Amino acid sequence: MADGFEGVQIGISRGGVTMTRDGNTDFLLYPAAHAVVRNIQSIAGYLVVVRWEHLETVLYTFSIARLDEKPGVTRFTPSRPLLVTVDADGCQLVAEDPATEPVAFDIDLASMPDSINFPSLLRVSTVPSSAGGVPMQATFPDDGSTGRILITAYAGFGICLPMNFDPSVRDWLEGSGAWAQIFARGGGELGRGWHRAGAGAGSLAGADDILTVVRSLRSSGAGREVFGYGFSHGATQLLRAFLLDPTAFDRLALWSPAVELCEPDDSWPQLWCAEYGDVSCPDERTAMVKACPTAMLRHVLEISPESLANCQILILSSTDDDRVPPAQIAEFSSLLSIGADVRFHQVESAGHAGLHDNVQSAVQRQLLWDFLTA
Repeated sequence: MADGFEGVQIGISRGGVTMTRDGNTDFLLYPAAHAVVRNIQSIAGYLVVVRWEHLETVLYTFSIARLDEKPGVTRFTPSRPLLVTVDADGCQLVAEDPATEPVAFDIDLASMPDSINFPSLLRVSTVPSSAGGVPMQATFPDDGSTGRILITAYAGFGICLPMNFDPSVRDWLEGSGAWAQIFARGGGELGRGWHRAGAGAGSLAGADDILTVVRSLRSSGAGREVFGYGFSHGATQLLRAFLLDPTAFDRLALWSPAVELCEPDDSWPQLWCAEYGDVSCPDERTAMVKACPTAMLRHVLEISPESLANCQILILSSTDDDRVPPAQIAEFSSLLSIGADVRFHQVESAGHAGLHDNVQSAVQRQLLWDFLTA
């Protein structure tokens, strides 16, 4: 930490912030249900903590000289998850979300306001479910028209969906229809418990949550056509949802999905074993097979291959993918094409989910955009 933290260690635990001093650890900011710390900065004599609390963005301002005192508390309205940072001199705060360009606010860390109004097209709502509700963040056309809605999710590894401004989201809204992020189980947007509920034996929970939201949107008339886009594990979750209910989507764009998840090999990192399960445990092995896209696809092809025919699917891959074996994606795409309308595109050097910023990843991004907007 910066000046003023000699002998003090700041950490994160269970969605709270800890302070260790003289060998003793106490909570500086106590854990809260469905809370996740998104940012900690030491700036101009203050410790600034940004936390999502049931998807509400709250900023806490602690005086480093008086850490035992209560912090200033600033809430962002309307309530939703935001990316929030404070500049190095503590005089300006920047907030953004996927549909709203970054907005700078002049601030004084010594006297922060109780709330900051940051308007956006996006609104958080909860879709009722057997698990107690699935939160999503969405926006719809101002004229109330119904057309295409683009769904995105990640739902894995305790990772939070990105909240930085994405020009493609704005372009989609202006040209094609509605857009929604689903905060499904397995993700980190609502804390550790939400992640654990969608991991291991609960690996299909995230896909179930996605289907709950999609069905709700269809029944409400919010979208005549439902499209899905996912990268990496998000692509895997959308693929699982499709294989559970092939009628859910009209179009799917999947970039580097993991498709073989019930036969781990030596290349699996420990993080994957913790997320997907342990094949040596019979109960976890059974759950892994049920949630493995390849096993799920074989089952659908056995009982109702015709059910796959109504969804158009684009699958992107790269032969230098260091996380998902490209041969597995190619084999899966070929198998899926038995029943579905599949477009498979594999290049040599785009990296996992296009992480390499080069010509080939740019080509795949354009293919993805053309596919979704055609």
